[in-house]
Amino acid sequence: MKYRKFSVVGTVISVTSCIAAVISFIAAITDASSGNNLKVAIVISSGVLVVLSVCMIFITAGIFRRSGSSLVSQLREAADKIAGGDFSYRLSVPDGDDDAEIAQEFNKMSDSLQSLEKMRDSFVSAVSHDLKTPMTTISGFIDCILSGAITPDNQERYLLLIKSEVMRLSRLVTQMLDISRIQAGDRVFLPAVFDLRDLAANVLFSLEREINDKKLEVGFGSARDRMAVFADKDAVYQIVYNLMDNAVKFSRVGGALKIDLSEDGERIYLSVFNEGQGIADKDKPYVFDRFYKADVSRGLDRNGYGLGLYISKKIADSIDATLTLDSVENEYCRFVLGLKHGETYKPTSE
Repeated sequence: MKYRKFSVVGTVISVTSCIAAVISFIAAITDASSGNNLKVAIVISSGVLVVLSVCMIFITAGIFRRSGSSLVSQLREAADKIAGGDFSYRLSVPDGDDDAEIAQEFNKMSDSLQSLEKMRDSFVSAVSHDLKTPMTTISGFIDCILSGAITPDNQERYLLLIKSEVMRLSRLVTQMLDISRIQAGDRVFLPAVFDLRDLAANVLFSLEREINDKKLEVGFGSARDRMAVFADKDAVYQIVYNLMDNAVKFSRVGGALKIDLSEDGERIYLSVFNEGQGIADKDKPYVFDRFYKADVSRGLDRNGYGLGLYISKKIADSIDATLTLDSVENEYCRFVLGLKHGETYKPTSE
């Protein structure tokens, strides 16, 4: 590091100044032996030492200013830009320079801040759009009903549309609250042993109407009659429902929907498979991102907000579960949820 070089320079100059002071002291004593006062010799030698020490300070400070001025000035400029909301500024220091490591760490911080800013802008834009669209629809239908443009015979139909839009808003608010609670660490998870096979069957039955509408061929398999896991049941239900709901939603008409439960020594796995559009390779890295919806899903799911998988992944991470994706575009999609095995789990003694 550069400050170490400065200290070495200072030490060399200090030693030099001490030697010079000793020489001056000896010379002064010699003069004193010729009739001058010994006190005069001491004063002279001390004066020489002070002068050389002051020179050392100025020389060292000059070296420090010349070496660090570039980085310091860049840091000052970067701080001003970041304070003004501009996160694009990067420090420029040659790789061989001792300050290169500091510059690299600062640039990494700037990259993170810029990424967060982009996410925030995307977040505000998406929420604003998804709030405005249903509110505009609701307001328009209500105005038409109040003005008489919609006859009493047709009002029930439009009231049902209004109800649907209100439910969309409600889902968005609920999902946003889930995200806020999880990120803030306010959501409390209460793990317990329960049967994942039973929970998965219940979720599948709840989607019976949607499955029949698409004429899906349903398969349900399990390694054993009881598949005990150790996790928060409500949290797991939320994940499983979202995975199965997406599988039904994005399945092709008449396609296969398969639910399989398997196990190894430590975990039980729930696989949700569907035939359909699948997920393109370019979209796979982003499927668990907030508000991300692939071009295909935008056409198939006009009521979603791109939050379901994000929330599912956040919940999975919070309860020490795994959630993975396997997909081939235009063929199939499979999500696999891995949970702690309930029968082999041993709680920590308090």
